[in-house]
Amino acid sequence: MKNHMLLANTKVSLPEKVRWIIGCSGFPYAVLMFSGVIMYYFTDVLGIGAAAAGTLLLVARIWDGINDPMMGAIVDRTYTRWGKCRPYILAGGILMAIFVVLLFTNPGIVSEGGKLAWAYFTYIGFGMSYTVFAMSMKVFPTRLTQDRHEITALSSLSFIGTSICSAFAALSLMPFITKFAGEEGNMARGYSGVSLVAGGLLLVTAVILATIRERDFEAAEGNKKEKAPIVDSIKALLRNRPFLGFSIATAIVYIGYYLAASTLMYYCIYNLGNADYYTPLTFVDYGTPIVAALAIPPLTKKFGKRNIVIAAFMGIALGYGLRYLTGDRNVVIMVGLATIAGISIGFWNVIFTPLSLDCALYTEYQTGLKVDALFVTAFTLLTKVASGVAGAVLGFILDGVGYVQNAAEQTELVLRTLRICATIGAAAAAIVALVIFILTYTLKDEDLERMNHELHALGIAPGIEE
Repeated sequence: MKNHMLLANTKVSLPEKVRWIIGCSGFPYAVLMFSGVIMYYFTDVLGIGAAAAGTLLLVARIWDGINDPMMGAIVDRTYTRWGKCRPYILAGGILMAIFVVLLFTNPGIVSEGGKLAWAYFTYIGFGMSYTVFAMSMKVFPTRLTQDRHEITALSSLSFIGTSICSAFAALSLMPFITKFAGEEGNMARGYSGVSLVAGGLLLVTAVILATIRERDFEAAEGNKKEKAPIVDSIKALLRNRPFLGFSIATAIVYIGYYLAASTLMYYCIYNLGNADYYTPLTFVDYGTPIVAALAIPPLTKKFGKRNIVIAAFMGIALGYGLRYLTGDRNVVIMVGLATIAGISIGFWNVIFTPLSLDCALYTEYQTGLKVDALFVTAFTLLTKVASGVAGAVLGFILDGVGYVQNAAEQTELVLRTLRICATIGAAAAAIVALVIFILTYTLKDEDLERMNHELHALGIAPGIEE
């Protein structure tokens, strides 16, 4: 049987890096719809109650978070002639493309109960497909190289691709929805039309990503590594204090961030008085992180990953906190502060996968268990649950303060609540996360380098290239 992998010492070539960037650029459009406008779509376009939609997001994301570590364990135990990740990247990309179209297309269901059931099916289906695709993609750099700095560089390149596509999505999403909606303003048709664009991008880029061949590290090690029992792997993960603190801090940040992102459409329409504000604010939120992606490799070498994360939390708190204090009355100041927060979030998003792998290295050094995929995917469990919690909280809050779907205006209580959710909530979450991270994450880059070299000397790990 022909092995479709490359030799372990094969360096990552420039054409592979180009395909990596392109391949990582296709899914953010669908993800923006899945996370950014889904709450508004459920309530004001599909016609589901706010509380019911919030509950849906919570249930679906909890399940989605639970199956992340399951997917990580599967990837860790997969060995095919195409590699560990490539089969899942291709299958997951195809399924995501199908489900994003189904999610934003009502097949003619009239009753609210039927709409809710369809929303559960398509939302959970997309989430599980995204898990198959994204979790494999996060581990993919470790299947191309064992150089920790190269892995960080690949994560940065990946974020460049996602940021470019996210910026395009932010600029074009509302204009595309309006175009597909037509002169009669059929928003259901508008969202369905855009989902076809998102699905097409997913299909093309997933195929491109799957053309990158993995390295056969197992063959280089003589297949001498035994697969760790799942129970032992989970125990090792739960005993990793830096990882637990890092994950909890991330979950808290994401609760605040996703609460703000889910509120943004409502906030622009009712507080700022114009839905067109959604485009520039989303653009700086999704587009400016490319600055972080370009700056991460040299900055991490100079200051270390831990200090970059601390600075990122402080930037998030500053950007959202000052927006609350200024009241978003000046467009230039509002967009400027959103840019600060967007770049800070970019630093965090680029660094969290390398940090997860650092935590996995720490566990390998302590126990001898190599479970990179489990650490990467387990980390996302709390983040996905956090996004579900944010959606549920927003749904219950809107229902509790008396939000009225498609109303010309809302009460003062609703407006004040939307402002808090869109700004100060994210700042407060970042401050709490900063304290937790400082107290629990004690791993230093120089110590991790020493661990990696010692493992290499013992013949346990492939090591890093000089």
